[in-house]
Amino acid sequence: MDRSFVRADLQDANLSGADLRGASFRFASLVRSDLSGVNAGSAVFADSDMTEAILADANLTDADFRRTQLQGADLSGATLHGADLAGTDLSTTNLRNVSYDTLTRWPPGSDPP
Repeated sequence: MDRSFVRADLQDANLSGADLRGASFRFASLVRSDLSGVNAGSAVFADSDMTEAILADANLTDADFRRTQLQGADLSGATLHGADLAGTDLSTTNLRNVSYDTLTRWPPGSDPP
């Protein structure tokens, strides 16, 4: 199964509950997409636009979000163990009840929730 969505236009897509382990969404547009409850362990979202995306209750263990646009995104209840969020702006991102560990990388100057 091909797990490459590099540069894909997935705006407003409903991917809720999908198995996206190891998929690459690099430079993709996932604006307002519903990824609630997905299993996206080790997925690469680096450099993508996920403005207002819904990732509630998603498994994002070891996912790469470097330089991803997450303004207004909902990550409530998501698992972020080992995730890399370096270079993201989380100021308007819902991080309520996220689970993370010491390997989770936060943007410089950002305090974990």
